[in-house]
Amino acid sequence: MTEHALEVIRVFGLAAFNKKATEFTREQGTLREVYLAAQTHNLVPVVVPGGKTITLSPGKHNDLEKAIIEAFGPRFAPGARLLYLGDTAKKDIVIDRVALERFGIPYSVRDKFPDVILHLEANGWLILIEAVTTHGPISPGRLAELKVLLVNCPLAPVFVTAFQDFNTFKSTQPTSPGRRKCGLRRCRAT
Repeated sequence: MTEHALEVIRVFGLAAFNKKATEFTREQGTLREVYLAAQTHNLVPVVVPGGKTITLSPGKHNDLEKAIIEAFGPRFAPGARLLYLGDTAKKDIVIDRVALERFGIPYSVRDKFPDVILHLEANGWLILIEAVTTHGPISPGRLAELKVLLVNCPLAPVFVTAFQDFNTFKSTQPTSPGRRKCGLRRCRAT
């Protein structure tokens, strides 16, 4: 507790309370303002194609999505158009419904979308990117699910699993025969 807050509490119930409380709020801000400032301080800003900046909720997953949009996209799919970007807190923070439906991908199945969808017109590609921070690469089941999603899409699908770093990738790989995972390290099977 700060000395300034203690001064306000000491005069609670006295005539000076309203004046002290008003001074405190003016100098320190309301609790709501403090919480909002803390929330917005941790947001992940992302510059999407076209130069607009959006913010994602904080976390490793959205840090990875930022890297996909700002580093992977320009390097491996220069000029690609962002059709969809999901946020861990708000699923469809960026969605181009018109383009997706034009490509035969109904908006109604957006809960099945990967984390990022890019359209690279020059190559006729639809790039579907899963951002992985804890689970493994796109599984055969997930791949089949994505292919069903694209059954009416005339574009060539490109499936990408993105990892934050090599250690995350390595940790999602099956262990060699005769070994099993024990927590975060590998050990001999007994």
